[in-house]
Amino acid sequence: MIIREYNDKDFTEWKRLRAKLWPETSGSEHEEEMKTISSGGCFEDELGWKVFVLSEGDALYGFVEISLHEGIDVFDDEPVGYLEGWYIDDNQRNKGYGRLLTEKAEEWSKSKGCMAMASDVEFDNEISLAAHKKLGYEVVDKDDECFILIKKFV
Repeated sequence: MIIREYNDKDFTEWKRLRAKLWPETSGSEHEEEMKTISSGGCFEDELGWKVFVLSEGDALYGFVEISLHEGIDVFDDEPVGYLEGWYIDDNQRNKGYGRLLTEKAEEWSKSKGCMAMASDVEFDNEISLAAHKKLGYEVVDKDDECFILIKKFV
């Protein structure tokens, strides 16, 4: 297993994994978002995106999507990396791959001048909240749907 940058031949496998993470999103919506992200485009407040994948041969077993933000409410005017999506296939969980993917995301964010990583977790997603906390993220705020988490870089 290796962690590497996404490339265009990963599109189908990346879509399969995204559908597991966000099953309520239609296939066409996934494709539209993925095309924007992989082409270097942005949506609203992001300054850029990066995707790393966990792969073995042509198969993908996980991914992390990171965006760059000028700042967020709890980190005004400082660039912040944001864990937008993070998923590991069930059969590859609890092997340390999630940590490796998020570390790669943090390295990339640091290389872009970020002082911290942010993420959000829906209130009822206890597994994700525990995983974030295990990786050093702290709850710093909440909105109507999610906890907002931050991991400051030392």
